[in-house]
Amino acid sequence: MQNISIKNLTKSYDKARILRGISLDINAGDFVTLLGSSGCGKTTLLNILGGFSSFDSGEISIDSKVYTHTLNLSPTRIKVFQNYVLLPWKNALNQVIFALKSSLAAANIKKSKGEIKDIALNYLELVGLKEHIYKFPHELSGGQQSRVSIARALSVEPEVLLMDEPFGALDSFTRENLQNELKLIVQRLKTTCIFVTHDVIESMILGSKIVVMNNIEGNIALQITQNREYNKQDSYFNNLQEEIYEALKYPQTTTQEKYVI
Repeated sequence: MQNISIKNLTKSYDKARILRGISLDINAGDFVTLLGSSGCGKTTLLNILGGFSSFDSGEISIDSKVYTHTLNLSPTRIKVFQNYVLLPWKNALNQVIFALKSSLAAANIKKSKGEIKDIALNYLELVGLKEHIYKFPHELSGGQQSRVSIARALSVEPEVLLMDEPFGALDSFTRENLQNELKLIVQRLKTTCIFVTHDVIESMILGSKIVVMNNIEGNIALQITQNREYNKQDSYFNNLQEEIYEALKYPQTTTQEKYVI
């Protein structure tokens, strides 16, 4: 299990500062939601954590190993994209098998075809696709395609799951179901999840740690650590929602931290 510590991280594109002095600690098993408006640097930070993008200054520590400027690409950190990136010529089962074979080969781990198929079937069943394993992407709904991409990512047993608005294009009913399912799956597998969203309610439903990013200063405006199940009737969440909206509308230059049991 990986613990991640980010200290004073900065990133610029064409002299425009996107991230300015980001500091954040992520413990193994945390479900972190990165919340903010478009252009605040959520996806940039996610890409840096995945090893897809470099950073200008600061440092990132993963289990005490310190990185400056870039992280190595690693099968222990897997990214799930909003558009799912499914191969159109492979059915759901083979999507997962393909990813699993690639991961095993990279790690020089040998498993039989039967073992690999059983692992793939297990994760497809976990995400509720037991009856759809032989369907191709064009035969699956958006929610089902999202489930395939999640099963594919989980099958390689990542320690950190990086998710870039994976439910953004789904209808509200499907989205709510997947939010609840993902939270249960991540808790069951004890996987650390870092989830980008621009939806305040989604961040409260999923996040054990809610990180509100500031698109004016390029830093973190508000950080909330909580251990409560979302309930829209609970006045705590109504107050929290107002506090988050305030942080989004009137961002601070320094990070505010809040801990709730």
